[in-house]
Amino acid sequence: MKEPGTNIVNMELKKLISQVDDSYERIKLLKDVCKNETVYLITPGPSLTTHNRDKLLEKLKGKVVLACKQSYEYVKEVATFHLMSAYSYQPYEYYSDDTIVHWQLTAMNVPGELQKIKEEWKHKHDILVPCYSTPWVDMFNTTAFSRRFSQFET
Repeated sequence: MKEPGTNIVNMELKKLISQVDDSYERIKLLKDVCKNETVYLITPGPSLTTHNRDKLLEKLKGKVVLACKQSYEYVKEVATFHLMSAYSYQPYEYYSDDTIVHWQLTAMNVPGELQKIKEEWKHKHDILVPCYSTPWVDMFNTTAFSRRFSQFET
C-alpha cells in the first residue's frame, strides 16, 4: 500500500518506463504522454519557500510535477520527476519509489559521472541523458542574450 497522497500519475509513469531498461527507450515511451496536460516545473531558489507549502502541495496533487534539484525537498510528496545533475550533488531520500529520477550528464564526462552516480553515490537513476556543452560560455553567447531562438527550430 502506498503512503497517503501518493500521486497516481507517478505510479502510472513509473510503470510505463519500467517496461524497458534503456534511457533512450524510456524517453521514447514518455513522448506525448503529457501532451494534453499542464506540467508544473518547480525550481530551487529563495522565492520557493515563500509559498505556503501545504497550499502548493494541494494545488499540485495529481499533476505532473518536475522538481529541479533541491526543489524536490519542498515538493517531494507530489514530484513526478526529480531532475538532477552531478553538479551541486546532494543525497536525497525519496518519498516515493515512483518518483522518476532524471540525470543530466555532461557529454564529455559521461563515464566519470556515471561512476559517481552508480558506484560512489549509489543514487537512484531512471533516465540518464548526456547533454553537450562548451567548456565555457560567456553571456554574449547565450540564447537568452543573443535571442537566436531559431537555432532550435526543426
